[in-house]
Amino acid sequence: MCQSQRSIRYRSRLPFHDTPASIIAIVILQIINTLELREGLRRVRTTSEIQNYQMISHCVTIDLALVIR
Repeated sequence: MCQSQRSIRYRSRLPFHDTPASIIAIVILQIINTLELREGLRRVRTTSEIQNYQMISHCVTIDLALVIR
């Protein structure tokens, strides 16, 4: 269900992914992704586009929770 978001999360990962700095960087990138999706949600008009943005936003939230853990 959230496969498309996994690629964003993996692209966000840095080579030194075990360090606290990279975790902070990933969290910041995920927050930016979420904010961009919410901005996009304001601009879309059709129901299917809105549902698509809501699903992606939900996936970003799940990914962010997994990264913080």
